[in-house]
Amino acid sequence: MLTIEEVRPDTGTCKFCGQIFALTLSDEEWAEHLEKTGLSGETLGDEIATLRCKCKEGAKYRMRSESLFACSEIIEGTFRNEFPDIADLLQSVKGTVYGGHTVSKIVATLPGDKGQATISYGKDGMKVEYKKVLLTGASTGF
Repeated sequence: MLTIEEVRPDTGTCKFCGQIFALTLSDEEWAEHLEKTGLSGETLGDEIATLRCKCKEGAKYRMRSESLFACSEIIEGTFRNEFPDIADLLQSVKGTVYGGHTVSKIVATLPGDKGQATISYGKDGMKVEYKKVLLTGASTGF
């Protein structure tokens, strides 16, 4: 794993409008960005600058990034322990589902009649659901 010193550029450039930002982040902030994105060096600097930029496309990018990060956290908390393959699947498709332009909903049936995992995009943004039907019953025998 890279150290903060290896990934700390002095400036970053917005990917959309080209505005240059001075990057003066604490060690904790750099570590957080490094962990969240997995990027390093100049690429990480440009990512941070784009997320900070107030241009129209930068604002859209920031909203998308925040939504996908929150969605990722929900997927991990809901599925990772019991259904790691489903968590991997949902993580891999969340970017395609975001915005609902190409695909607006994906439903996966969990193994062993354990329910359904759904990821979708709608008016309320990204949604992750775990649907499990619990059927209980009893018979009197006569």
